[in-house]
Amino acid sequence: MRIVGYTLWLPKEGNSIDEYEDAAFPMDTVDLETRSFKCAVADGATETSFSGLWAQLLVSGYVDGTPTEALQERWRSSLDGKILPWYAEEKAQSGAFAALVGLTIEDGDGSAGRTWEAEAIGDSCLVQVRDKKILAAFPLSKSEQFNSSPLLISSNPAANKAVAAGVERLQGH
Repeated sequence: MRIVGYTLWLPKEGNSIDEYEDAAFPMDTVDLETRSFKCAVADGATETSFSGLWAQLLVSGYVDGTPTEALQERWRSSLDGKILPWYAEEKAQSGAFAALVGLTIEDGDGSAGRTWEAEAIGDSCLVQVRDKKILAAFPLSKSEQFNSSPLLISSNPAANKAVAAGVERLQGH
């Protein structure tokens, strides 16, 4: 199957590019023939420190299959040796948080055709559109479902007790 795609992104209004806290993988334009393709988007929580780095680790980890525990260690290691003001150090101890949605597309054999599977934690969403019609919106499908405290994945393992039960999955063709 042929995959053609590109990523569009902007920092929040009033913020600089250096303050961008979200991530997508791949970030570069994609134009390739493949039997399997993975991509992901993560929304870093503004209130936490180093959430942009955490979002980047999550999307690349989803695509290459790196376990969350290894990503948490990478995040923590990236802060080693940084001199931070006391308040930033305190926030860093709490960890960074982000929502994640990942998509895997497989080019099936025979009658199976192309299939996709999505996984999501939090309120980063996938919308499947065909012929200008929405076929699937996942994990949220209505604006009323968004709130100010979605389930988020943390770089701090102690803060992830509810995450495993909150992973949502959806499949389609």
